Amino acid sequence: ATQLRNIAYVRFEHGQVVTTQIAKPTIKITKSAPKQTVRDEPFTVRVLVENTGRVPAEKVRVLENLPPSAEVEAITAGGKKLTTQEGQQWMWEIVQLQPRQRKVIEYRVTPRESKDVFTLTSVTGSRVVPDKPAEARTQVLVPGLDVKLTGPTGVVNAGESARYEIVVRNTGTLPCTNLKITGTIPSDCTPTMKTHGGQLYRDSIVWQLPRLEPGEAQSYRF
Repeated sequence: ATQLRNIAYVRFEHGQVVTTQIAKPTIKITKSAPKQTVRDEPFTVRVLVENTGRVPAEKVRVLENLPPSAEVEAITAGGKKLTTQEGQQWMWEIVQLQPRQRKVIEYRVTPRESKDVFTLTSVTGSRVVPDKPAEARTQVLVPGLDVKLTGPTGVVNAGESARYEIVVRNTGTLPCTNLKITGTIPSDCTPTMKTHGGQLYRDSIVWQLPRLEPGEAQSYRF
C-alpha cells in the first residue's frame, strides 16, 4: 500500500421547541330557585352564566330541562321551547360572551301538580369547556283541610244535653293559618258547654285557630 486515507466528520442537529397552549372559554353556571312553593303559584328560577376563561365564548346555548306538567314563561327574551319526547326543554342562545362577562337568564314556573319541580341546566357552545350541569329542586306544597262533625245519632229528649264534636285536620303539606271554626246552634236550643276559646253568638259558636301544621288536628266540643 502506498497511502492510507482516513476521513473524520461530525453530524448533528440543533433545535428548540416552543409549546403554545390554546385557551378555551370556560363556562360556569350558578343557579338559584326557591326551596318551597305552593301549587298553582308561580316562582322564578335564575341562571347566571359566566365566562371564566381568557378568550371569548361564541354561540353559547343554555338548555333548561323541566317536568312536562309545569307551566313555563320566559322572562329573559329569546327563550325558545323545544320539542322533546320526555318533559320539556327551553333554550337561550348567547351570541358571544367575553372573558369575565356574565349573563343572567330568568324564567317563571307555575307548578300544576303536587310534586317537586326538578330543573336541570346544561351549556353547550363552539369550543366551549362547559361546567357540570346545575340542578335545582323546589318542593311544591298543597293546602288541604278535613272537617268531621260527630254527635248523637238517636233521639234526644227535650231538656237533655246533646254533645257534638268538630275535628279539623290539616291533610295538606302547607300550614293553614287564620282558621275560623263554626258550630251552629238551632234557634230553639240553648248552649250549655263549649271548648275554651269559643265565642258565643246568637245562632253559633265560633273558634279562631291561628295556625294548623300539616298532619295536625284540633278538636272543638259543644
